[in-house]
Amino acid sequence: MENQYLEHVIVMLQQTITRVNDSFALLSEYQLNWKPDADSWSIAECLDHLIVTNEQYFKVFEDLKNDNYHPSFWMKLPFYSNICANLILKSVDPDNKVKIKTFSVFTPRYSNYAQQIVGDFEDSQNKLIENLKELDRLDHQKVKIASPVNAKMVYTLKDACNILWKHAVRHFNQAKRLEALEGFPKS
Repeated sequence: MENQYLEHVIVMLQQTITRVNDSFALLSEYQLNWKPDADSWSIAECLDHLIVTNEQYFKVFEDLKNDNYHPSFWMKLPFYSNICANLILKSVDPDNKVKIKTFSVFTPRYSNYAQQIVGDFEDSQNKLIENLKELDRLDHQKVKIASPVNAKMVYTLKDACNILWKHAVRHFNQAKRLEALEGFPKS
């Protein structure tokens, strides 16, 4: 690979697929949709949130692949992208247990999901991996993109890839914590 770090990113994304399948593929729809209270997300909502997030990035990646992505004023400011990236990377870090309210564009689409959400998650992650492989021809440390939620939040493509895998692991961990709660339905 041109961007050596991508090997690690892809391994982390693939491991998350495996962990999600191993943990949730045999759960019932009731278990996937269970949540301890109205302010919490279910396992299915965690997975859909990741699918929705990926979809927001696919448009950006498509523009990059087609050489149709144009730098903004914010991308040209020295060191600014580092500040933005560090803020986001810290917030999505799997070790960060602080609950953070998501932007509405990343909100899960439904409140009740079919069991197929596990397969949909796998499909989305595989599409993400394919996109990242196709973008390997670019210099990920030089190419900058804007966050899908705020054009003023910019970071390198490398930072975006790291944000995406860490974000996936963070929400997998969140879903596993749900499964471990006392009230979680056992069957």
